[in-house]
Amino acid sequence: MQVADARPRIARPLALGIVVAILAATVAAFLWPSLPFNRAQPSVVGPTKVDVITRQLEGGGATVGQPAPDFEFVAPDGRTLRLSSYRGRPLVLSFWATWCVPCKTEMPLLDQAAAADPRTRFLAVDLDEDGATIRGYLDQLRIAHLEPMLDVGLQTSYRYDVVSVPSTFFVDAGGTIRHVQTGQLDASKLRTGLDAVR
Repeated sequence: MQVADARPRIARPLALGIVVAILAATVAAFLWPSLPFNRAQPSVVGPTKVDVITRQLEGGGATVGQPAPDFEFVAPDGRTLRLSSYRGRPLVLSFWATWCVPCKTEMPLLDQAAAADPRTRFLAVDLDEDGATIRGYLDQLRIAHLEPMLDVGLQTSYRYDVVSVPSTFFVDAGGTIRHVQTGQLDASKLRTGLDAVR
């Protein structure tokens, strides 16, 4: 004699639909934080003390003899400034990242140069990393005289045609790029760049 199965039967399409819905919910839970509209914006004001580049302004590519492409950024105190607001004094823009080994080697050299020459502004433009990561990295290396900037979305790096890091742009007091160094700086290369803008 055959015993009837007392378990309720769910139609196969309904069971398949439930499984698909569970899988979709699981995938959505993992992807939701990374969606563009759901990403946290970088902290502009706070303990990281990192400038955040927010907008690209006029200017073309970054070539020697041409004006440095201008951009707008928000300082840690909430003020909105422009790169061009630093005109009147030489400027060094160093593009870097925390994962870049040569950058770690040249950072102390740039920091020493910045300490020795307060008239020249030294900007350390990071390739779109988290502000807290940047601040922790610089603190660990005891970098105190460089002005860290966060290049959100790498827009500034693209405008400056940065293809590798470190890349350093030396800009004179009038805002013109006078020297570009691709690759790690040593004392001699740094002196060459600084001499070009003084």
